[in-house]
Amino acid sequence: MEVDGMLRIFNRSKKLQNLKYSNYIGDGDKKTFNALSENKPYSDDHLIQKIECVSHVPKRMVTRLRKLKLVYGKNKLSDSKTICGKGRLTDSLIDKLAHYYGNAIRCNSTCVKEMRKAISAVCGHSCNTDDEPMHWFCPTNPNIWCKYNAAINNNLQNYKHKLSVAKAVRDVIKPVFSDLSHPALLKKCLGGKQISRKTVARRLRGGGLYARRHVVCVPLTRQHRTARLQWCLEHHNWTEQDWACVLFSDESRFSLSSDCRRQLIWRESGTAYRPENMQEKDRYPTCSIMVWAGIKINGRTCLNVVANGTMTGQRYIDEVLLPHVRLFLGAVGDKFVFMDDNALCHRTLAVQDCLDSEGIQRLVWPARSPDLNPIENVWDALGRQVAGRNYPPTNKNTLIRALTEEWDKLPQQLLDNVVQSMVRRVGCCITLHGGHIPY
Repeated sequence: MEVDGMLRIFNRSKKLQNLKYSNYIGDGDKKTFNALSENKPYSDDHLIQKIECVSHVPKRMVTRLRKLKLVYGKNKLSDSKTICGKGRLTDSLIDKLAHYYGNAIRCNSTCVKEMRKAISAVCGHSCNTDDEPMHWFCPTNPNIWCKYNAAINNNLQNYKHKLSVAKAVRDVIKPVFSDLSHPALLKKCLGGKQISRKTVARRLRGGGLYARRHVVCVPLTRQHRTARLQWCLEHHNWTEQDWACVLFSDESRFSLSSDCRRQLIWRESGTAYRPENMQEKDRYPTCSIMVWAGIKINGRTCLNVVANGTMTGQRYIDEVLLPHVRLFLGAVGDKFVFMDDNALCHRTLAVQDCLDSEGIQRLVWPARSPDLNPIENVWDALGRQVAGRNYPPTNKNTLIRALTEEWDKLPQQLLDNVVQSMVRRVGCCITLHGGHIPY
């Protein structure tokens, strides 16, 4: 993902901003920079140089030293002791060495020679003993961090070193310091360039990329995509007049504690936890209502509340098909088509027998295709209207009343528009080979 995103930013920079990036600042991962070098987003003669982020370079020290602990494990070093333990290579020491290594680079970011000298001072200072002090590269100026040299400057000859790293451990970690102080690496750290989340966010926004939540979609297998594509090809020639004869139906569940996070408030910075800026909400919905409804051009059914339980095949017949769908059959005539999804309660033998006996033609519907059903957009609008009421529902009865009132208030033009979009939905699904469509 990181490689694809960076290639996209480089490829579109010339088109959108009329500029070519010459430097790439990143962490130690070479995949992204290697991909940029291979793809050459601008031209063969335009070279892109990698600059190391000095905040990420110390992480290499942590990685290398932790690998040493894994490699040596319980093996004995030259002093017949393991690499771990008191006075040995501990996690606390690794963090300290990485911190001091990073400071050595940041504090001397204008000179590679001074960087190497400071890194050598870190390595030597951590392995000092009273018998073998190694402060050759430690600074000697006033107010220095090396307490040994500070004691020498103050003519204090009785300085005692604290517990330091054993000589056997020093011999093991010394090659790591040698590798990470190589001039080729330190040259990339000149200038002390650092990366922060805010800097990256600004550059991404400048490139036309913004942080947004994922669009939640149902998972589609290859079989689902094939079935969706086949269905759309079969209905590709349907016109708005053909879709006007279809009654689109569906069930939906609404709860008192809406999970919609699109409602925003305007507040001052630092006032998030004021009572007026907080919303109490149960972790799990305490009350929910399932409803059924149908929509078509120039018409809609009443909102049917599925009370006391869930929808079953027999309830579907008694509460939906006979009192609601049969009425539309009489009003529209022989061209009437009824659409419902593939829920188990819709596909029982009793339901099919009822449709056949009433002469109701059913529209075959592909599985996992809520994005093709225009009533899904109506459910979304209904939920927004209920959530935006001056006095939101507080119990089951007020929720039912709010849903019923807001359903009746929905403008018919909204329903007509979503049904008329079926021509575009089918065409879009064909273009995307049965994939998710932006509806």
